[in-house]
Amino acid sequence: MMDQIRAQGEAEDELCHQLSGVREKLSEAQAENRQMKAEVLRLEAISATSLSESDTTVARSQAVLFQSRPAAERQKKATR
Repeated sequence: MMDQIRAQGEAEDELCHQLSGVREKLSEAQAENRQMKAEVLRLEAISATSLSESDTTVARSQAVLFQSRPAAERQKKATR
């Protein structure tokens, strides 16, 4: 009977030790997840800025091309 109680206590100790390890790994995974989410947000911000800058560049290029056309051609394009 005492051996059974002792074995059960040792098993409980082992489970507690394993649980502690799992909690530690979970904490590390959650920290890594937070870092990855922050990196995704940073990259999304960079992407949005790049797209905005690209749109601005395209608009400027189109304006320059439009202005470089002869006046009669510009008038035709503007009235379409």
